[in-house]
Amino acid sequence: MMYNRNIGTANGEERKYIRVTLPRNSCKIALILLPFLLIAAAELLLHSGALDWLAGIIPPCSFNEMTGLACPGCGMTRSIFALLDGRPLLSLRYNPAPILLLFALICGYAELVAKSFGKQIRILPRKRAFYITALLLLCGYYLMRNFIPPLFPMYIDVVTAN
Repeated sequence: MMYNRNIGTANGEERKYIRVTLPRNSCKIALILLPFLLIAAAELLLHSGALDWLAGIIPPCSFNEMTGLACPGCGMTRSIFALLDGRPLLSLRYNPAPILLLFALICGYAELVAKSFGKQIRILPRKRAFYITALLLLCGYYLMRNFIPPLFPMYIDVVTAN
């Protein structure tokens, strides 16, 4: 570990602080180990029964109970559980948002790892138009799934149970 002590500011006031910087190799190792630790934590949650307990305390969707329509969050919990259980296609059918967010996180993580090794890569688009288009498509899907029964998250449960 390296300690730097800086005293003084531009306007003459004296400020004392210590800046602690970690060696770059330990940050790179921690950055590389992060996804493995997250996967291990997800597996532990999946096999410990904690997710079943969590699913039991999450209240039902009040929007769905009042209107009978699926809100954008409907199917999100089942989607995440299906994803943790290793069934990405079922997760996508319940709600596409967790898969899309996971994809964005993986791309952002890859950019961060590359940057820590001195390479500047851009995987995620940086233009606002891309994100506006993606948001509009997602909103269109959320509206459309209320009128096409196979896209409705509760319909999927009925079909898969039979």
